[in-house]
Amino acid sequence: LVGTTYITPRLSIGTINQGEMWNQRRNLIAYWGTPPNPRALQLRFLHDQYDFSAAVFKSVQHDGKVLAGITFRSAGGDRHPSLDKIKGGTIKASDLRIRFEFSGIDAKQLNVMKPDRLDDPLNFTIDGVKIFIQVPFAVMDDNKCHWETGGDNSHAWIDFVFYSGPEKVINIAQLKEWAAVIALQIEMNNLSPVSPIVSRDKQLVQSSWYGMKLNTNIKPE
Repeated sequence: LVGTTYITPRLSIGTINQGEMWNQRRNLIAYWGTPPNPRALQLRFLHDQYDFSAAVFKSVQHDGKVLAGITFRSAGGDRHPSLDKIKGGTIKASDLRIRFEFSGIDAKQLNVMKPDRLDDPLNFTIDGVKIFIQVPFAVMDDNKCHWETGGDNSHAWIDFVFYSGPEKVINIAQLKEWAAVIALQIEMNNLSPVSPIVSRDKQLVQSSWYGMKLNTNIKPE
């Protein structure tokens, strides 16, 4: 396990190179703001609105830029990595989504336009901090993914939704494709965003961005 942190007087962002997305993990987290008004950004993966331990995070980071992949384990945990193991590689789900969660702000402060295309980037500013988010690759067999935004009095979020609808049984082991690639940048200065270069074969998504390279499995393990 390798942790990376980028720290400036105004903001910080840190990642781990690999780890499950359990509720007590902070695989990607950023902080900025002031002591009276702190802000934070955390990446989560939610199964019916709770962190999904069978989702696996991988990343490389350079300064304020992170290139990450999310894959899935059919024999992983649901709400806990070991105490709540998925049985037979099968879950019941009415909602599965990646969440970019912002703490210390409400939904009105998060003025984000959903992209026209699923893989288009999002560019926005919060308290002078400039943020770039892009999901250049995402697939869950034949599901039609989409973006959503929301929030409450103390949090706001941008969600990349794999599935939302009636509860259904999903056999993770039988899915041919379920994976995502994420590019995220956070800076005080103006961003000059460039989209990652992504290519794929039957087994891997190969992505590169600002000299960083990452391979992401397409089929769940």
